[in-house]
Amino acid sequence: MESLLKYYELELDMLRTHQQEFAARYPGVAGALGLTGNSCQDPHIERLIEAYALCNARTAKKIDDARHVFTESMLEVNFPHYLRPFPACSIARVDASGVPGQARDGIDILPRGTLMHAPPYQGVVCKFRTAYDVVLAPLSLAGARFVPVMDVAAAVSLPSDIATAIAIDIVSTSATGTLEQLMLPAVRVFIDGTPSLTATLRDALFLHAAHAWIEAGGVQLPLAQVPLRAVGFLPEEALLPRKPGSHRAYCLLTEYFAFPEKFQFFDIDLGQITPLLPPGCQRWTLHLGLRNIAASSAGARLLRSVSASNLLLACTPVINLFQQAAAPIRLTQMHSEYPLLAEHKYAHAYDIHSVDAVRLVRQGAHAGTVTHCQPFYAIRHGQAGGAKSRYWVARRDEARALSHPGYESSLAFVEGDEDDTYAGITTVSVDLTCSNRNLPSALPVGAPDGDLRHEGTAGALPVRLLRQPTPAYRFKADLPAQARLLALLSLNHQSLLEDGLALFQEMLALHDLPASLMSQRQIQGIQALTQRASSTWMPDASGGVLVFGIDVLLTVDEEAYVGSGLHAFAQVIEHVLGMYVHVNSYCRLLVISHKSGKELLRCPPRNGQQALA
Repeated sequence: MESLLKYYELELDMLRTHQQEFAARYPGVAGALGLTGNSCQDPHIERLIEAYALCNARTAKKIDDARHVFTESMLEVNFPHYLRPFPACSIARVDASGVPGQARDGIDILPRGTLMHAPPYQGVVCKFRTAYDVVLAPLSLAGARFVPVMDVAAAVSLPSDIATAIAIDIVSTSATGTLEQLMLPAVRVFIDGTPSLTATLRDALFLHAAHAWIEAGGVQLPLAQVPLRAVGFLPEEALLPRKPGSHRAYCLLTEYFAFPEKFQFFDIDLGQITPLLPPGCQRWTLHLGLRNIAASSAGARLLRSVSASNLLLACTPVINLFQQAAAPIRLTQMHSEYPLLAEHKYAHAYDIHSVDAVRLVRQGAHAGTVTHCQPFYAIRHGQAGGAKSRYWVARRDEARALSHPGYESSLAFVEGDEDDTYAGITTVSVDLTCSNRNLPSALPVGAPDGDLRHEGTAGALPVRLLRQPTPAYRFKADLPAQARLLALLSLNHQSLLEDGLALFQEMLALHDLPASLMSQRQIQGIQALTQRASSTWMPDASGGVLVFGIDVLLTVDEEAYVGSGLHAFAQVIEHVLGMYVHVNSYCRLLVISHKSGKELLRCPPRNGQQALA
């Protein structure tokens, strides 16, 4: 109703203006009606004027709302995730600390997409799905520490600018197997702790770790490269489900601002470590030499508190998304739209994220016939029946969402050439993907027996939430915001020039759903955005080829990323910039310090989602 108020006030003001002109031109008639200037002495006439203004306001609003059909249909086809809510998220850990190592000789995997549910809260069971695979192995991270003064064997040759290190101890807890016999390709670690510590530790691992070596049985051996990989950037590591039309980089940007903890994971590559371990090895230490972090620096003072409690195994992000069958719809000729409910009894606790499938189930003379409907706003017209196909359109009433949450969605049907749609009584069956709105953010966390339950081989192990679930977010649904969004999504290589910095920052701000002070500071921390032509040699089976592309120089104020971290933000920007690359070319991001002018990070050349080696 708030959106209708401005239309009502505009109509009423216009009627008052016309009323004043009418009274001046026809004083006799105006006197009979009780009109004096811009007021009315007759309360009945006054109510009539106000009612007329309200009717006109509703008509004017409907005319303006018709423009939403264009913007929403464009977004539905090209960028569907902008029309959908971003559900509550958290970090879950499968706690196997109470199980003896001898009882966990095997390896269990909870695959990505495993459904977990919380105990009933206010009569509703909140459900979550895992975003990463969780590997449960007889392996523990026994220790982690910052090493201000290193004792390095002669076999390990370090550059002069490496003065400190981080050491991570890995232990096999199996009584029958060694680390080599586990045959794990990698071990995934979650960085836990205060925001300042996690940001400093992650940047230390990916911006400053320049050399790595292992220590096992008193022997130190160098590694060819740092065996770490940042997690959260691959399509199979996404929080949001993959939908046709959604560009992965824009989804990544939304995920980063809405739930940055998703990117506090890294993989330790065991593939290059295991062959170097001695036979029967049960314990080894990974040393990571840090460049440009002096023992007396501010970063070193934070890193001194690093321990094994800050590096956790068996963790995964979880998102409050799940499949749900909608309440059946009885299709008649009495309505142009039909209410779409995810659940009857607790409708207020469910939000429809997407409509996945719509089917018409015939009864009567056509009993048993099932007709699949296609979305009207999609590139599928002419398929599966051509002009005789039937289509559905889902609508959301924002005003009703505020007054009656759960009842804001409706389903309308667009018919093809056939006119026997309603022959017999037809029931509509709808498959949905839903969330529980903001209910997960109120869940109690920290129960002794775990916060989530799941079915599977490791179902007896408690699953604990390490973070209170976030609130649910949604992009602005008003027409100016959607029109601006469509305009900014059409950015091209011209936007990478110096004059495009403000537009680029605005595009980032549109994806910042929480609009927190920290995320706004990150966006404003970009001081300059320039580009230059470049070339690189890309090896291939025939020897190699010279590829031409662009270097994008991102100048940042390092102080703006204290407490949030620079590396994850830069990697997300790198994936976004990769969209501006045409075939047989590349884009390479270089992050430059605004204060010192030094290069902080040089990303590999990228073409779309592919990093060119």
